[in-house]
Amino acid sequence: MKLLMVEWEDACSCNQWEPRDIHIEITPCITVGILTYESESEVEISASLNYRAKSNHMAIPKSCIKRIRRIYVR
Repeated sequence: MKLLMVEWEDACSCNQWEPRDIHIEITPCITVGILTYESESEVEISASLNYRAKSNHMAIPKSCIKRIRRIYVR
């Protein structure tokens, strides 16, 4: 089992009228969880696992990931 800290950038949006010179920025995020799936294009991490299921999981596109650190637990 691998516990990871994933630093990634999320899209940002705005749903109201704003002046054209206002700029919204990509949002930096940090997510910590257990690696439950990985492919060429994505990493999935989960907050909780038991012997048959996972909970609170999210898939992060690898194109959004800036850094992955493995967390070692004693």
